[in-house]
Parts: sequence; C-alpha cells; structure tokens
Amino acid sequence: MTCAVKLRRVFAASCWRSSKPRSVTARRCKNHPDIFCYVCGSFAIKTQRRKIINDLRNIYKLYFDCPLGDQDKAWVPQTICSACSNGLRDWLNKRKSSMPFAIPMVWREQKNHYNDCYFCNVNVR
Repeated sequence: MTCAVKLRRVFAASCWRSSKPRSVTARRCKNHPDIFCYVCGSFAIKTQRRKIINDLRNIYKLYFDCPLGDQDKAWVPQTICSACSNGLRDWLNKRKSSMPFAIPMVWREQKNHYNDCYFCNVNVR
C-alpha cells in the first residue's frame, strides 16, 4: 500500500469519526434568500419585495391549502414579490380567478452550496 493511499484512509477515517454534520450556514450563500419570493421563487428587485404579514399568511393558507412554513429558518425567504402579493389579494377579493401557477415554491434546507443551494445556483446579475 502506498503512502498516499494510507494517508487518504487515515484522513477519511479521522474526518468521519471526529467531524460533526456541518450546517449550510457555515458558508454564506452567493445570493441572500430575501431577494427571492417565498411563493414563486423568482428574483424580486428591492422595490418589488414585500414583507410577509399575517394577512398574506392567511390568504396563502386559503389559496394553497397549506400553511406558510419555516419562516423561523434563515435559509427561507422572508419576502414575497408584489406580483404574488397582489395576485393572492386579488384572488381573495374575487378580482382574479387564480394564480399563474398551481403549486408554490417548496423550500427545503440545502445540503451544500455547490449543487444543492437554490440561492447560490441562480445567477441574478
């Protein structure tokens, strides 16, 4: 067995035993989550972003039949774009029959920033 192979095995074993699972927050995302819409997942410029308030939470639950969740997590957008905000309100007030999509964006915690992070893999420039 060569020295390099021995070293790789020792290093891999020591990393496996001693390392704790690292959270995704160990490294910052390329793009901040709050520049994306919680509902549709699209990039929203600053003037088109809205805070998610209780009224929007309730309308979201009525329209999609599921609660707006994970708002306490750092990896979830805390904003909604004005198009989704207005669309949900218009639907509630019967000025609009539906949103342009049937299923909202489903957010889940990323495993890494290389190929599993939505915020790092979207080019907004």
